[in-house]
Amino acid sequence: CSMKRKTINIIGLLVIIIISFTVGLFFNNENIISNNDVHEEYNMDAFKKVQMLIVNDLVVEGYKPIFAKNETYGIAVPPEIAGDQNYDKTSIYGRQRNLIYKNKEKGVVVLLSISANNRTTPEKEWIHSKGYDPLIHNNPKNERYKEHYDEVFPDSQVYLYSYAAQGYNVSILSISDIYGDSKIRTLNELLKFTRKVDELLSEKVKRK
Repeated sequence: CSMKRKTINIIGLLVIIIISFTVGLFFNNENIISNNDVHEEYNMDAFKKVQMLIVNDLVVEGYKPIFAKNETYGIAVPPEIAGDQNYDKTSIYGRQRNLIYKNKEKGVVVLLSISANNRTTPEKEWIHSKGYDPLIHNNPKNERYKEHYDEVFPDSQVYLYSYAAQGYNVSILSISDIYGDSKIRTLNELLKFTRKVDELLSEKVKRK
């Protein structure tokens, strides 16, 4: 009787293992299909058009691009976040274009990044709006943050805007440590640059 019970337990265990393996395989296949579907949905046509417009038609007074028209600059991303990245449209390297512009007169550097997305709605959406100002965040006279002041920290203002549109994302960052007459010059330059980019893309990239 004990032998029979033992045999039944073993059979039951084998059944559980087989079911677990089958369910696990099913979900793994579902995940693979889902991931591939997401990759296939990237609007590469819109992304390519946006690239061409930015490289060939974007004009912002005082700013000059430092890259050639076929050049970009990206940095490696940690594989722990989303796995190893290849140089195709399924990876950040294949669906992103980075450009750098400089305004020598005002001492402002602008980093512009565009990337493909699978967004289908025509409405735009703000993703990020943030900044760092040493006049506020590293100032011994600022009561709120004075305990965090140290001369070792840089004097550069840094501001970032990013938004998503149909088929593409835009991220623009401005950097400067020359404030001039205006303490918000770097932010103002970011505003001006962002408006020019959006005017160009809104006019030339058709929404469905």
